[in-house]
Amino acid sequence: MRIALIGGGPTAVCVMHSLLRSRSVLGSGEQLDVTVFDPSTDLWCGPNYAPDLSEALTNVHAADMSAQHWNEDHISDWLRKNQVAEPVGSTFVSRPMVGLYFRDAACEAANDMEHFRHVLSAVTSIRMEENQVHVETSAQSYSFDHAVMCLGTNTFADPYQLQGVPGAVVSPYPLSKTVLQTRATDRVAIVGTGLAAIDVVLALKSSGHQGPITMVSRGGLLPPVRRPRLEYQLRHFTVDAVERLAGLEQREPRRRDGPTRGHVQLRDMINLMWREFGEAGASRDARFRNCFPSASVWKGFGTNSIAWMTARSLSLWPSNPRHYIRRRVVPTGAG
Repeated sequence: MRIALIGGGPTAVCVMHSLLRSRSVLGSGEQLDVTVFDPSTDLWCGPNYAPDLSEALTNVHAADMSAQHWNEDHISDWLRKNQVAEPVGSTFVSRPMVGLYFRDAACEAANDMEHFRHVLSAVTSIRMEENQVHVETSAQSYSFDHAVMCLGTNTFADPYQLQGVPGAVVSPYPLSKTVLQTRATDRVAIVGTGLAAIDVVLALKSSGHQGPITMVSRGGLLPPVRRPRLEYQLRHFTVDAVERLAGLEQREPRRRDGPTRGHVQLRDMINLMWREFGEAGASRDARFRNCFPSASVWKGFGTNSIAWMTARSLSLWPSNPRHYIRRRVVPTGAG
């Protein structure tokens, strides 16, 4: 099987390991002929995990960074082997260290494939023709059975169009480059108070910066604590429950002001959500105040309106065979 991976960052590494696992689980004996297209000098680690200052930490716990999503110990074992202190699930390790892990993980996967190659060129076009995928670079054309887009996202927003303005840095990474652009006594303004902003502050501090640092944001909130992932089996807010609701709507006569058959009303979803919170021992009021710290934000809203906003501020990510309730994300406009 000839497979093209467009992009050679961490996503490509994960795909390579998943291909090997799929072949092993299915017992197909299929030979893997994989070609990775990426012109970057930061192969396998991408710009997010390229060599940088140790102050640049990952945004998620170490166990969630494994190239093998079915095996969290893959990265933990690597960290222990490389003498990283306490490589447990709740550890935040440096981005450069994770980049080294991805590089080793890529070499491990490539060595287990029958054929593997890296093309140091950008892909200019992809087209389908007679059940074949044709991948074009500026110098050559290649044919494959399948192509997988493994393109990452590392573009920082530039709402104030500061790109090219003297003294402005649109993308803070790598931190080593950002720090070199500042003098020790410079006054530094950081737009935003997210995790990237925290990385910049720590990098400036480690470099001996002495000038004032001001962080500016609309919400004025620092990132919430990212606790270890909580394993929790959803009982009410499930796909089956929503499908049952849709089925009831199909059997009932359509109301003039009701939804079309097969649809579920928002209030039904909200009720499911509250039942799930109750099962988990979460208080409605505590949930409101946790998502909207300023009383003036939610005091004037009705219960259903606040519940709708609460639902939007939650990330419920189902994962078979377990379901995880992930940390909440405060809406940008809150506060």
